[in-house]
Amino acid sequence: MRKRPTLADVAREAGVSKTTASLSLNGKADASIPESTRARVFSAAEQLGFSPHGPARALSRRRAEVLGVVCTTDPFVHESQHLFEHGLLSAIFGRSLERGYNPLIYGFPPREADGRGLIRYADRRSDAFVLVNPPIDSPLVEFLNQAGLPVVTICCRDPRARWVDSDNVAGIRALVEHLARFGHHRIGFFVGPEDEDNARTRIHAFREALAAHGLCAREDWIVRFYWDSPRTAIRLNALLADPSPPTALLAWNDYVAEHLCELLRQRGLRVPGDVSVVGFDDTPAARTADPPLTTVRQDLMAMGRAAVDLALESLEEGAGSCSARSVVCPVELVVRGSSGPVRAGSAAATKAP
Repeated sequence: MRKRPTLADVAREAGVSKTTASLSLNGKADASIPESTRARVFSAAEQLGFSPHGPARALSRRRAEVLGVVCTTDPFVHESQHLFEHGLLSAIFGRSLERGYNPLIYGFPPREADGRGLIRYADRRSDAFVLVNPPIDSPLVEFLNQAGLPVVTICCRDPRARWVDSDNVAGIRALVEHLARFGHHRIGFFVGPEDEDNARTRIHAFREALAAHGLCAREDWIVRFYWDSPRTAIRLNALLADPSPPTALLAWNDYVAEHLCELLRQRGLRVPGDVSVVGFDDTPAARTADPPLTTVRQDLMAMGRAAVDLALESLEEGAGSCSARSVVCPVELVVRGSSGPVRAGSAAATKAP
């Protein structure tokens, strides 16, 4: 078997020192090394088939060249309610590899985790971390800060970290404006868990968007969505039993919107004939839903790539850097078949659940 060429072999072939060969190949050669010398080093490396040894290069930089990715979703389980997270993970993985870093998946620690429960995140297997949709006030953010490890959050505007998020306010505003143009004045909102930062942001944006159209948000129509169908069905029944029920429902995400469409069909209500339903995310399922969902498209590719770039930028700046930067990605309203104009005497106002 042919012996793997070393840096010393390249230096010998090019007639230079190992230091000069290393600086030339790493792109760190200064003006004291002539361009002709660098060209000779590259030619020797190509001729010998030399490539830098990844682990050795990482060791010399005191880095593992690994990006930690912390999420609550198993990236290998394709469940429809996790299509948003899968899209983000795909973007994060792709960008990490482009930047020469291997992504390493971690799960979120319990909220009550102490130092012993968090220590595995600081074992130096990862140089920096991206946290996908972390809970508000997650202890992991503070722990990573104290450990001197760069951390970026996605979908959580944590002031303790750099973060990447979509323009949730613009997205909710666009959905409410779209429904208002169709004549919907009674709009309910099925929103996400209390410990998610975006849930709070979208509720606030929902109230403001309604007020901008001279409409009042009914607090009993801002409903927490639960993953188990029975509790969601009970809450939907309560809305539909109102003497003047909502004619449109805004959903926390596309999975919730699909679920609401199915529950409405089970009650003999047509979407959008009786009740319009709109989602958020524009996952692949939104396009194949029955009917196809009106929704807000989030640019998952841009979000994932931006998070990786921020994390590695923080790493290059060093632990002493006090710079803080965030990225807000634009969103786009996508109109499909699940929304339509209010119809006089629609079944939503006359049919009991």
